[in-house]
Amino acid sequence: MLKEVIGTNISSLRGERGWTKWELSQAVGISSRYLRSIERGEANITVKILERVAEVFGVSPVELVTLKRRHGVSGTRRGRRETTEERIIRFLRRRKGEATIVAPKMAKKIGRSERAVWKSLKSLRTSGEVVVIERGGGRGKGNTYRLSSTYEPDND
Repeated sequence: MLKEVIGTNISSLRGERGWTKWELSQAVGISSRYLRSIERGEANITVKILERVAEVFGVSPVELVTLKRRHGVSGTRRGRRETTEERIIRFLRRRKGEATIVAPKMAKKIGRSERAVWKSLKSLRTSGEVVVIERGGGRGKGNTYRLSSTYEPDND
């Protein structure tokens, strides 16, 4: 889980600054392929690379390994694209915090790929922001997703 937290935090910081993976990888001195696998939580990151990433972002390495909750975000910030996780949270918010839906249909509704939705749902479940309260149990039957009880919705 720590690899996923680090990857999510690096990806979020990179997105907030409007940097591409290539730009960040060049600044840190690693390949963009390695950075991509770090952001996906697939690769182990060395302490040395973690420190270089933190230095490039101007944050403490501790901030990169600490679970961050992205609850207050809705819509897009100036100059930054809304993440798939943020779109899923907004989608659930509009449905009073709960929806029974299959992931491909959710992908169409929020304008993202099915793969991105599956990956983001996994990330949101891992972080505890979204819980699955009922499994669909078969093809075409959606899971019921709910914002966690610790999540405080905005009034959109």
